[in-house]
Amino acid sequence: MKKSKKNQNKSSLVWKMAIASAVSWEAAKLAGSDHPYLAPLSVILCLQPTIDQSIRFSFHRIAGTAIGIMLTSYLVSHLPMNGWMLGLLLLGGTYIAKWLRIDVTVLHQVALTILLVFTFERNAKDYAFDRIIDTVIGVIIAILVHMFLFPPDYTKKAADSFQTLARQLSDALSGLSKWVQSEWGQGKGNLMAYRMNNLLQELHT
Repeated sequence: MKKSKKNQNKSSLVWKMAIASAVSWEAAKLAGSDHPYLAPLSVILCLQPTIDQSIRFSFHRIAGTAIGIMLTSYLVSHLPMNGWMLGLLLLGGTYIAKWLRIDVTVLHQVALTILLVFTFERNAKDYAFDRIIDTVIGVIIAILVHMFLFPPDYTKKAADSFQTLARQLSDALSGLSKWVQSEWGQGKGNLMAYRMNNLLQELHT
């Protein structure tokens, strides 16, 4: 049953990726992009296992892309194109992102954007602009497809977790009653405190 569910999730991901990539490519072309492949790139990266993860990754991708473009697009036409200059740009850009206390996922997006803008902006002057627009298009389409086309269903997993939690709570209350009947022994009290802490962590999860 579990294997069947995994296969079903993989199949839905395959369909979502294909449909969202096709739609985002065409949407980017309609928006006037000369680099429509950037939109499906965002789709492929942003389709995470859950909608919540997809949304968070999408925000990180947009933020990282915007920061990378702001740091690179003006400088790139005035700098020599070699590995050492790329390394310096990556070092400066990612260090600024780190200084701003940005999530590590955004750091990766900043680095990726710096690399691509550094490589393509000389030959296509509108690459940086296309990249930010196409990234937004890809992100929006990825989230919409993820939400409305075979949305992930974790209801059964949540129900199983609650059943496990109910058993643990029952065991904890049973142990607590035995501890009270045994006149509140200190050794047993420490054990009960440990079990209750574990139960609270499980509940939080």
